[in-house]
Amino acid sequence: CWKDNELEKWEEDYWGAGAVNRLRAVKVVYDAQERFSTSEQSIKPGPSSLLPPVQPESPTSAAIQLPLSVDVIPRADFTTVRGETLLNGEPFTIKGANWFGFETTRNMAFGLDVVAQDAVLSSLVEQGFNSLRLPLAVVSVLNPHQYISPESGVNAQLNPHMPINNYLDAVAAFVERAAQWGVFTLLDMHLLRNDKYPDPLPFDDVVPLSDVQLAWQVLAERLCNHWAVMGADLKNEPFGATWGDGTESDWKNAAEALGKTVAER
Repeated sequence: CWKDNELEKWEEDYWGAGAVNRLRAVKVVYDAQERFSTSEQSIKPGPSSLLPPVQPESPTSAAIQLPLSVDVIPRADFTTVRGETLLNGEPFTIKGANWFGFETTRNMAFGLDVVAQDAVLSSLVEQGFNSLRLPLAVVSVLNPHQYISPESGVNAQLNPHMPINNYLDAVAAFVERAAQWGVFTLLDMHLLRNDKYPDPLPFDDVVPLSDVQLAWQVLAERLCNHWAVMGADLKNEPFGATWGDGTESDWKNAAEALGKTVAER
């Protein structure tokens, strides 16, 4: 199910660093596309301790129907006891995957131009995954009407639920769709700017730390009350930062400030 011309198209959107992981993500997308390419195949939702499965209608070639009912909002109470993660009081093992794209200039999860989000989610749930880490970019969160997906970024027939004219609306739609499969989302402030990688510090000459803090405030107010948002990855790999020295690059102080911003919302 790998097609050279399609991989070349994807390579244009990828940076050199991390290419292996991104190609693995492409393979998941094409595997899912291959599995759900005909109208005769039906989706069978994987097990979920939070959402009751219902029998979906047979999918058409234009779109795949939702497998789960969300009339009642599930309860998702995460706690830790002696180092063990509990969900609603029961032991819970996180099995997650990254879904890249929203942190790049495409401003959209990769693959939704060629496959239904439902198809990928179905494949992940079938393999026992229960969580997704969703990389985002500060500038895109703060300018949701400016940083939008091109029409080519989403196949509207396969993903009619996905808006392309507002970045935050698209992120929210992605989270909600994953939730309907019983899949949690970890929001990840992956990059400061969607055209610059990597970020050795939690700020740069264009995006100050105050903007990162404001971006988390926006995200927290919009999404952190959603039952399926399981956490906030405050900043991806600030490997150039210091720890506890009180300087401008002190990640300990920055992380405490960002964490407080999220927790207060």
